[in-house]
Amino acid sequence: MIDFHSHILPAVDDGSRSPGMSLDMIRSLSEQGVLMQSNAGFFLSLRTRRKALKLLRDGRIHLLGSDAHNMNERAPHMAEAARIIRRRGGQSVLDEIDARGRALLGC
Repeated sequence: MIDFHSHILPAVDDGSRSPGMSLDMIRSLSEQGVLMQSNAGFFLSLRTRRKALKLLRDGRIHLLGSDAHNMNERAPHMAEAARIIRRRGGQSVLDEIDARGRALLGC
């Protein structure tokens, strides 16, 4: 397993300079077969949910993860994100995400 720290977020650290550049980076990586993981929070925020669902529908999000550090200040919120994905994309979309994750982990 290889973890690439790709600085896709615009205007953060030495990442892309714009949202458009970020989308170009995502497209390029996806075309090369790189699987993209989204944090659950991307689906929870009203500010980003529409974009998360669009990327999911477009096949640009392949895995669901979390930036949880503990169960209080930065909880995983995986169940809430799964409910949104199931409601907006259907159980089959959630099953595909789960199957990919299990395959990567050898489960």
